[in-house]
Amino acid sequence: MRASIGTAGVLGLKRLKQICPPKTAYLLTDGQCRRNCKFCGNSNQLARVTWPHFAKEEIISSLKSTDMKRICIQTVDSKEALEEVREVLPEIIKTGIPVCLSSQFGEEFLEMGLDHWTIPLDVVRPDQYTAIKGGSFEKALDRIKAMAAKYPNRIGTHLIAGLGETEEEMITLLHDLYRSGVSVGLFAFTPVPGTELENHPKIPLDSYRRIQIGNYLVSKYPEAIEEMVFQEGRLVFAPLDKVESRAFETWGCEDCNRPFYNESPGGPWYNYPRPLSPEEFREALAESGLK
Repeated sequence: MRASIGTAGVLGLKRLKQICPPKTAYLLTDGQCRRNCKFCGNSNQLARVTWPHFAKEEIISSLKSTDMKRICIQTVDSKEALEEVREVLPEIIKTGIPVCLSSQFGEEFLEMGLDHWTIPLDVVRPDQYTAIKGGSFEKALDRIKAMAAKYPNRIGTHLIAGLGETEEEMITLLHDLYRSGVSVGLFAFTPVPGTELENHPKIPLDSYRRIQIGNYLVSKYPEAIEEMVFQEGRLVFAPLDKVESRAFETWGCEDCNRPFYNESPGGPWYNYPRPLSPEEFREALAESGLK
């Protein structure tokens, strides 16, 4: 099994300095994924993060003595990964730390004590979904909503901003997902070397800030979408008086701060892995270009 390099540092499996350690232990199953998502480095690299390999027993032993707030198991889509989760999940649940599984499979594990199941949607536009991930966007979205109805407050998804969608398309989908009881982990697209999208540009920071504002508003104040104004897909007005600094922190499961998945520690920080200072909050609002 693999652990993110930051997780390995917190668990004492690697020696490294961290300016903002993860509060969630991020683990990744071994094996080769049968999917070929054009943004993904498969099991070698996800976003900017590397995933060194450790023995399962070593990871579980370290988790038992950690102060991590949550464990997130991310999987490739393969028969081998499914079997690995079946083998390791009961032992991980025994640590007493809430566990989230980010995977295309997971319903059987909710009955075992899994706290949260995230089914990544990733791509916002139906045509881009087919081109980038393959398959049907509509079927994938319907499945996520059906699981959320069946398992209230236990289903989530991931969305990646910057894969060809407009801000209006992203915020409208976020609004729909929250109304359906689906939690969302929001990512900024990060090109990974060696993937088909390695030369695809990173989403501009001002656009991501506007999406973060829209995301916060529709999650906390669903009716706020009626106050938003879009021009040619771009958010040009939103009720900023309702926005708090939490809007610009990492967005996902509780205690998921994903340090530097989307950005270099040197900045700019797309997702803050910690609370913002008042000055940082003012700066993030200004970066959106909204008034």
